[in-house]
Amino acid sequence: MINAQGVAASLEGDLSMALESFERALALRPSFALARCNLATAHMGERGGVISAEEARRQTEEALRALAEEGLSDSDLEGPYLPIAYDRFCLEISKAYIDHPSGPERRQALTACLNYQMSKYMALLATERSDWDEVERYVLEALAIFGDDGYVLSGLANVYCARGRFGDAVGVLRRAMGLEPFHSEAQFNLARLYRFLGNTPDAIARLVESLELNPLFGRFQVPALNELGAWLQEAGRSEEARSCWQESLRLNSNQHQIQVLLETRSHQGRHAIGHFNE
Repeated sequence: MINAQGVAASLEGDLSMALESFERALALRPSFALARCNLATAHMGERGGVISAEEARRQTEEALRALAEEGLSDSDLEGPYLPIAYDRFCLEISKAYIDHPSGPERRQALTACLNYQMSKYMALLATERSDWDEVERYVLEALAIFGDDGYVLSGLANVYCARGRFGDAVGVLRRAMGLEPFHSEAQFNLARLYRFLGNTPDAIARLVESLELNPLFGRFQVPALNELGAWLQEAGRSEEARSCWQESLRLNSNQHQIQVLLETRSHQGRHAIGHFNE
């Protein structure tokens, strides 16, 4: 019940009540691995704000240790969980309940799901620190559980780029997109990687196709349109570039530099575009 109160408080935006509830649940039953994972998830959602990334990392490591304990019971793993969102973790949790009505198979499936989620958190935190060895470790641990997750797989592209293995990074992003056709971040990053490698025609073609066919481009749409406009302008396709910047401005009117660029279309503007999305 206390764990459920924590989930409800988190969904209502009451972080302090959520953290207090999860901590109370753990004080009453230290083996409650699900509450430990919920506590880590609450910390992950607020890192960089009222919670430091280091504290989020500590809580996630605690959750992984809790999941590694021998003899976890059904009650240690079952109950309301965070996040309540449409993602692979939630789908796999639901599948675990459907496929395994009870018993050790259910416990094993739930433990795998929670390990997968905590490994993703650790990979994300390591990416923010540019700790590429740790990113690789936790991405591979998550993929060992659900190997067909293109969103997790794409995390290896950052590792390979940091190590100068750009061909491997291209291959990873292509595989990730094959697994997740609407993986907008992988699509954007692949286009930018082509551009970095000097293949501007393929960079433009990839980004144009992605923007046209992917209805879920979301938060990447404005920066993608800005960069695509710059590439098109450099390639001498001025009217297409202008169309990209106009659409970007329609989506987000609070872009003074884009407004100036549209008014001047100056040579200097082409070189300034690289700073817009930093």
